[in-house]
Amino acid sequence: MPKAFLLRRPSGLYARFLLPADIQAKTGTRFLVRPLGKSSGDAARLTAARMGYAVAQAIQSIRCAGGDLDTKKHLDAAIRSAASPDSRHYELNVPGVLSLKADGPDDHARAMEALAAMRVVIPGLPGVGGLQGAATAPAPPKGPSLRESAKRFITHYKSTSRAASTQLEAEHSVDLFCDLLDDIPIADLGPTHIDAFREALASWPARARVLPAYKGLSAKAIVAKAKKRGEGGLSIRTMEKHLDRLRTFFNWSVQRRELPHNPLAGLRLQSNADKYTKTKRGFRPDELSALFDPMRRAEQCDDDPMYFWIPLFGLFTGARLSEAAQLLVSDLAEVGGVWGIHITGEGAKSVKNAQSKRFVPVPERLLALGLLDYAADVKALGFTALFPGGSAGSKNGPGNRVGKWFNRTLLRGACRINDKAVSYHSTRHNFITAGDSLGFTEAQVGALTGHEARSVQARHYIDASTVSQRKERIDRIAASLPVPPLAAYRAGQFAKYFEDVRREERRARAVADRKKRAAKNGVQ
Repeated sequence: MPKAFLLRRPSGLYARFLLPADIQAKTGTRFLVRPLGKSSGDAARLTAARMGYAVAQAIQSIRCAGGDLDTKKHLDAAIRSAASPDSRHYELNVPGVLSLKADGPDDHARAMEALAAMRVVIPGLPGVGGLQGAATAPAPPKGPSLRESAKRFITHYKSTSRAASTQLEAEHSVDLFCDLLDDIPIADLGPTHIDAFREALASWPARARVLPAYKGLSAKAIVAKAKKRGEGGLSIRTMEKHLDRLRTFFNWSVQRRELPHNPLAGLRLQSNADKYTKTKRGFRPDELSALFDPMRRAEQCDDDPMYFWIPLFGLFTGARLSEAAQLLVSDLAEVGGVWGIHITGEGAKSVKNAQSKRFVPVPERLLALGLLDYAADVKALGFTALFPGGSAGSKNGPGNRVGKWFNRTLLRGACRINDKAVSYHSTRHNFITAGDSLGFTEAQVGALTGHEARSVQARHYIDASTVSQRKERIDRIAASLPVPPLAAYRAGQFAKYFEDVRREERRARAVADRKKRAAKNGVQ
């Protein structure tokens, strides 16, 4: 789908689309530039996204029609239809003979003119005029309804290993989609339904279901009332999250052959790069100094190994919070004389995507803090997790406890850094930015962070011949980060913490045994 580039001119905002080479040859221009009217901010970006989708559909039609369509007029009609809130959808169907779809009255009229010019003859109908008014009998249902398929998808999704919060968010998005649309056969889903959903989200109040003003109202009634009250809708980022969850549902339906194709394929309100740069940033040097201040670390981190180590993993290795929190002692290993961590989805662990599986050398800056000594002590105590007592089994996923502590207690509370653009994930941003500043390529940094890489070599999980090169790069990145001198791990530093973990494990086993005996006695 052509991506819109927004232009600000004295007369207002405009959307510019780069046309494919074959369409450029037909129009005689590289770009298609159209005004966005009086809209601004998120509303302008939404209108531009709708235009981009309409342009993509128009280009597909032009290519299918060969030379039978006026390219410029067809593109203009698509843009006008997407930009107009009053556009109407026309669908003409003569079973076994002709199927025609048009958006807007102008598009409809041109379609009729084209039919007349081609002298389409429909047996049993008095020419094109008869076709315009021909009624089509409703088609029989095509497989399961949207709501039936959605219900089965949610049941399936809840059986996966995804975090409970992720499952709940997916259920909310799918239910909202169903509530805002009529319960049509899922096979009939198309661009018009997606447009209707996006327009509804543009008026949907944040946390609408819990606001007193909308209590007890249906989804459609909430949208109608919000429009009447003139309330702003969801942000582009939140809308994109809803669409991401729907993509998962639609892909599942396509795999089950209930849906011919994913109507959201290729549609983005903003690129992943835009989303990343607009919502997150790395920590500034003064913020890093505050977060890793030796005195503050002694107060906040000395009694808990997760608090002590995991922020350092994020900053010095670029590891995601969940990746570091679920590490096992056995994941810390030596390959080709280089110590590193295996980040995998084996056993009860999980990774974000296929590119996330990797071997990351441990930088000297982290080894100097006594990581190997710490791992040996944990292993000697009989623990398998590198960070025992963490939240690997939490309903909100691994790292939930340390994430809340870092973002709320350390970042906002102790350091008084209240900018919403920074969080634990910003340590990963610092790592990536440092790698870029040192001149490393996207693939070289991606091999360390688990970002999708464009080269085949960078997608290998582990290549012994590249480990030493990765080690050199990660050492340079870690050394370049402006962090004060840090206190190293001391033997026995977390003794009380580990005693508490053992006590909690015994208590949990006792509770489980009592429940097991009670269930057994109840059966007997």
